[in-house]
Amino acid sequence: MPVSLEDLRGVGPVTLEHLSQAGIKDVQSLIMAFPTRYRQFTAVVELPHDALGRELRFIGRIEKCIARRFHGWRGAALLGFEVLDEAKEPQGVHIEVQFFGQLWLAKNFPIGRVAVFTGRLEQRGKSRLMLCSAQVSSEQDSFRSGDGLEPLYSRVEGLSALRFRRIVLEALDQALPLEHETLPADFLATHGMITRPLAIAELHKPQGSLQDLEAARRRMALIEACTILEDVRLRKSKRLDLRASPFPVDDNLDQRIRARLPFRLSKGQEAVLAEIMQDLARDCPMARLLQGDVGCGKTLVAVYACLVVTAHGSKAVMLAPTEVLVEQHAKRISSWLQGSSLPVICFTASMKRRERAHAKALMEGESPCFVIGTHAVLSAKLRLTRLGLLVIDEQQRFGVAQRGKLFKEEHGLMPHVLVMSATPIPRTLATAIFGDLDISELRSPPLGRQPVETHILAKDQWPSVRVKLAGLVKRGGKAFVVCPRIGEEQEEQSELAGAKATFEELGALFPTSLVHGRQAPSERQRAQRDFQSGKTSCLVGTTVLELGIDMPDVSWMVVRDAERLGLSSLHQLRGRVGRGKLPGTCIYLCAADNEKISILRDSSDGFAIAEADLMDRGAGELLGKMQHGHWRFRCLDPLRDLDLLQLAREGLPS
Repeated sequence: MPVSLEDLRGVGPVTLEHLSQAGIKDVQSLIMAFPTRYRQFTAVVELPHDALGRELRFIGRIEKCIARRFHGWRGAALLGFEVLDEAKEPQGVHIEVQFFGQLWLAKNFPIGRVAVFTGRLEQRGKSRLMLCSAQVSSEQDSFRSGDGLEPLYSRVEGLSALRFRRIVLEALDQALPLEHETLPADFLATHGMITRPLAIAELHKPQGSLQDLEAARRRMALIEACTILEDVRLRKSKRLDLRASPFPVDDNLDQRIRARLPFRLSKGQEAVLAEIMQDLARDCPMARLLQGDVGCGKTLVAVYACLVVTAHGSKAVMLAPTEVLVEQHAKRISSWLQGSSLPVICFTASMKRRERAHAKALMEGESPCFVIGTHAVLSAKLRLTRLGLLVIDEQQRFGVAQRGKLFKEEHGLMPHVLVMSATPIPRTLATAIFGDLDISELRSPPLGRQPVETHILAKDQWPSVRVKLAGLVKRGGKAFVVCPRIGEEQEEQSELAGAKATFEELGALFPTSLVHGRQAPSERQRAQRDFQSGKTSCLVGTTVLELGIDMPDVSWMVVRDAERLGLSSLHQLRGRVGRGKLPGTCIYLCAADNEKISILRDSSDGFAIAEADLMDRGAGELLGKMQHGHWRFRCLDPLRDLDLLQLAREGLPS
């Protein structure tokens, strides 16, 4: 009979509540709550010559025990111990360890008690040894000399790390015998995998080998990949059962829309547009991901699709993550549609009350309109009617739950959905995360786009770059300068370049504007207007400039402390220049020993750069943005485990 959480030793009503709040409802979910990381240590009975700075585990007898209390602080327990050998004889080595906020340890580990200590050994003063980031346990039987791995779990509110681990191990002893392997032995052997029960045991109780731990992770990652792709298939099949209004395009409508567009579409744009138009012409709701390199013309394609929908009498909504981007889209699209009767609505949280009331009336009315807005459009107080198409720009910055607020049924019909991203990811990875979406890729730049000349310089070259900027402005040129932080006055001093300090520095030489995320909307708009009109020649800002500020007459981009940003962000910033008649120049100022940025000098392929960025930083940040409402991966690393995703998609033998 399967064991329940209540049957586990030490699990009472209070502990059950803590586990439930952490999403652990039964023993199965408990043993599947795998460690988030592992601490690699070496258990020693004699201090090695290279001990300082290493993660070590000792068995020692406590010889000093002090409970310290600080004013306004939770206090600390200070324990001192003498290292013992395997026969529990003293070795003459004395080490201290301080546990902040854990005064109870002074009571549980009195003088004379033998315990196991793990931490990083550091020296204080000439001879005092301290164990940093330490943990202490009374489980002496677990001590074995040699290399080891200690599992570290996500924090469960109300339970200490040690107590949670004991509960997990108790559950493992009870539930592991009930676990069975479902895959054939020859399949496991072919793919170098261990059985499911062995994998679960190894992840919770690693035996010290990183190779064994990786084999266990991959076995459970395959299970997770299968579960995720099954969920993807289910979501896609449910979507195919839904209905939407079809929006076909005839030659007359096509010519009318193209006459409004400012540029002739490239071959790449024509290809993805054809896929989108096929989807819109069906009575099944479109759900398509448009991946495109920065500056490749995704917005133009999306505007065409929106105009098709509004021409049929429905509404189109384009969501963008920042007010800067929304205001820019609205201004540009309004200029394209000048003289048209179609209302173009710019909807943001900072709108004036009268403007908001007018926009809301149009959006809740029956007539068609083209809405460009931030997440303010998702307000529960807004009842948007006759929505035919939802376009989401920079979609990774919107959670699935947010998107779902607009993707809802009205009179039995769902809207079509087009999500766009300028952060390309490998198709297999995109399929895993957005498998319920069809995928289009736009790689080539628009017609006439010139390549950007890229330079990578040491950050101490900033004075010479500043002189070159002054020369550029004198010749009538314009430039962006990006800094990794705003540089508020109340912030601590930092070696990183601040946007405010850079703005003041350049402002003393030539007319300069400043843009960052903490500005009032009116201040930000004024800075942009001054820059666009030519009143100022340089726009200094933070990475808010990454999100689509498009001014074709800007030819220079300078990024200070470039090593602080990811490759994809740096490539996005580079794509902001060279969009007009003048060739673009991008200068990355970074630490002299930084090598990762060199790919930006050698390549302008956003897909290759994004993949290199994922390899460098891992999928964590990307997935952190994209997983809201999707799966939270435990063992699966979609970037490293593309082969497992492929296996799962092909189907596993029973």
